[in-house]
Amino acid sequence: MNFKFYLNSRKTIARLHYYATHPQSFYWNPRARYDFPGMAREEIEKQEGIPHIYFTDCGGDVAADKYNDGTPSARQKLYQRLLEAMQKVVQYLQRDILAEPELKVTPILLEPSNENHHRRETLEKMMNDTTQKHHVRIDSAMELAWKNRSAQPIPIEVLHIGNVSILSLPGEPMVDFQLYSQQIVPQRHVFVAGYGDCGPAYICTEKSFEEGGYEPYASHIVPSSETKLKLAIKEVIN
Repeated sequence: MNFKFYLNSRKTIARLHYYATHPQSFYWNPRARYDFPGMAREEIEKQEGIPHIYFTDCGGDVAADKYNDGTPSARQKLYQRLLEAMQKVVQYLQRDILAEPELKVTPILLEPSNENHHRRETLEKMMNDTTQKHHVRIDSAMELAWKNRSAQPIPIEVLHIGNVSILSLPGEPMVDFQLYSQQIVPQRHVFVAGYGDCGPAYICTEKSFEEGGYEPYASHIVPSSETKLKLAIKEVIN
């Protein structure tokens, strides 16, 4: 998705991009990097000479695996594919008169999981075990930090601008939440940004916990969180 701001009827001042996929071409490297989405964003920004801002959509259960084997050459191809998509989408932009912006916010409490490897004592043991890999210890510390502040509500926010709704969600939501948001208001253009608060980690559907897999295993919250989050989305997006 691409959203365009107008300073006047002719001049573009910024572009916002929303794409639903894990923004990574390879994993478990401790370096901080922007990977292929950042590469594409930087290149198109140079070409147009205006700011481009990239948001990861509901890509909790979507990755680039079909086009990715974890090599530097695969990352280069992913960058090229995304860059081409950003360039082409400009052709489909539609002009609209922007109404007065309206911000709607509702707080939500998501219950931390205490099952199996999510127990506090297990996490503390893994965090303090110097024989564990760095990412295991870091993940354990992050989940403990989330448990310590989980009683603090997380804001679910929607910014309505004309016929556009920009929804901000916490964690890494599965793509089902994006589809659900659009179904509620099919007459509007809905843009969703995840990662607003990464404490909950993966936000999965309740069915996915029954099916198993990495995402529900790594989620920091209980299965019933799906219902809570969807109720909050419905409240703010209407």
